[in-house]
Amino acid sequence: MEHTPDRTSESANALPSKRQFLGTAAATMFGFLTGCAPENRKGPDPMQIVPKQPEKTEVWDHKEHFLREQRELIQSLLTLNTRTANQRKVLQDILGEDLKELYADLVIYFGCMDDRLEQDDIHKYGMAGVGAGMTDAEFEVFIRNCMKDQEFMKRISGVWWHDKCAAWKKDPVASRKAAERLVKGLELNGKVAVKHAGFGGMIDTPMRGDEHVHPAMALLLEKGEHFNEQRLGIYSLKINTDYTPVEYVEKQIEIAKQVIEGPEGMLEVMEKNDPLLLLIAAETRLEATELFRTHKAMFHRFRKEPVPVILAQEEIDRG
Repeated sequence: MEHTPDRTSESANALPSKRQFLGTAAATMFGFLTGCAPENRKGPDPMQIVPKQPEKTEVWDHKEHFLREQRELIQSLLTLNTRTANQRKVLQDILGEDLKELYADLVIYFGCMDDRLEQDDIHKYGMAGVGAGMTDAEFEVFIRNCMKDQEFMKRISGVWWHDKCAAWKKDPVASRKAAERLVKGLELNGKVAVKHAGFGGMIDTPMRGDEHVHPAMALLLEKGEHFNEQRLGIYSLKINTDYTPVEYVEKQIEIAKQVIEGPEGMLEVMEKNDPLLLLIAAETRLEATELFRTHKAMFHRFRKEPVPVILAQEEIDRG
């Protein structure tokens, strides 16, 4: 008797189950969408993964320009840390005639710590967004401390706010209102102007550099209100500490950290041997050292920890 093949058995073996069909279809669709063959869905070998390199855009090129522009000067300033360094001689070699004006009695304006906001021959009292993140209690202490020093009050010439302020998340209304609040708090309405700085349009004061890059490779803490950072020739994020509550100084250090490490900051183009400077300007080395110790823990949080460089007026004047 002739054997008849079991067609039912063959059909059962030939046709996939519903679960197999759906699985194959899903894998095929995944491969279509991703360009990966279904049978090659295994992830890449971790040993073969190449770290993604930052895209070198026009902004990146600008950052590299600022890096080259400041690198030699920053290395020169590091020599001030040498135990036997004569501060006056080192700075004389770096600055030449500008050393005479490194400490000066200039009129003062309040302005953001922003490294691109600078006025010739006017001393900036640097504050993040002229008060960004400052609580009402901190603001009251700050105002009270300022107004106790009438000689300081007489030096104030104005308050500047600026466009695209990082401390205010680039909100121009908040930035302007902070400047107006400060003028009102200091009881200077009608005595000093609130001015607008920026990179174009209807502004009172142009800012320097590039609107898309914060070129600072230095953070500057000042005590004494006489250090004329313009003469150093580098970009720095400036925080003044006189009259300001310690808690608010530390909030500003955190904002400076975010700027330096953020998409507009310089950290991503700095190489291993490029230091981030922490310039500390004060009348005496003792004052500068104490200022550093007060905020030392904050600097440990930086991805590239700042290198402190003390600029003591008494040592520079003495020579």
